[in-house]
Amino acid sequence: MKELFEIEWFGGSAEKRFRKLRPDTAGLPWGTLDPKRYPPTLVDAARVAWTQIALNEYRAATAFATLLKTMLEARVPLDIIGMASEFVADELSHAEMASRVVMELGGAVPIEVDTTDLLVRSDPDLTAIQTANEQVLRVAVISETISSAIATGTMRVARHPLLRAVEEIIARDEAHHMRLGTVYFEWAKEMFDDAERERLGLVALDTLERMSVLWKSRSDDAPAPEKFRLEDVQALWIDTTTFHARVSKAIKDDLMPTLRSIGLVLPERRASTLLDSR
Repeated sequence: MKELFEIEWFGGSAEKRFRKLRPDTAGLPWGTLDPKRYPPTLVDAARVAWTQIALNEYRAATAFATLLKTMLEARVPLDIIGMASEFVADELSHAEMASRVVMELGGAVPIEVDTTDLLVRSDPDLTAIQTANEQVLRVAVISETISSAIATGTMRVARHPLLRAVEEIIARDEAHHMRLGTVYFEWAKEMFDDAERERLGLVALDTLERMSVLWKSRSDDAPAPEKFRLEDVQALWIDTTTFHARVSKAIKDDLMPTLRSIGLVLPERRASTLLDSR
């Protein structure tokens, strides 16, 4: 059943402990983003974008929580699991920051979600280690590489100090999350056989094809960028040209070499269509 996506905050001792884990959020220049300085249509589009970011970061927290359980069941080395254990707090902090940005823009837009869709599902016939391989590949390697590219690209073009500071934190954290994939597969790939490498190659391709909607289409609700000044667009989000360029570069220069280092080969014809942004 679908319901409105909402984020709650309890406060008190829970907030105090969370702030000890993520102290940098409180020091950002909150209260400095004035939506009245920008065209209303552009602000509305930014509200949609930042609401979606909050949802995506919440979904990422769910994914890392599931991944921790999977790695424990697969008896992955303790230090690798410990390395990943802080990532749930990272993603929840990102969701908090995105929600606070959208409130400064005038409030979140209604988004209905099926909470069961937030869960990371795997084939029940897989072994624990095969499930861990698949989830690390999908979450830490592929999703975080693309998320890092978007955050870094936004940070570099951001013209508002608040948004630049938010994206700087997100980009820093996503880089740590990507490192988990490298460390994990340094350990796990020695146990691969040809069948597992082939399976994971198909998993990687499936994940990329599912995510390609990010750079191969644009919502009809999004304002045409030529109607606005570039500096206004970049003050509130990231322009389409920079977005596509950052994601394409990350896939070519960062993700594909990582997949090759793991020993995965994607079917060339299907893989070649992934960067077609038309």
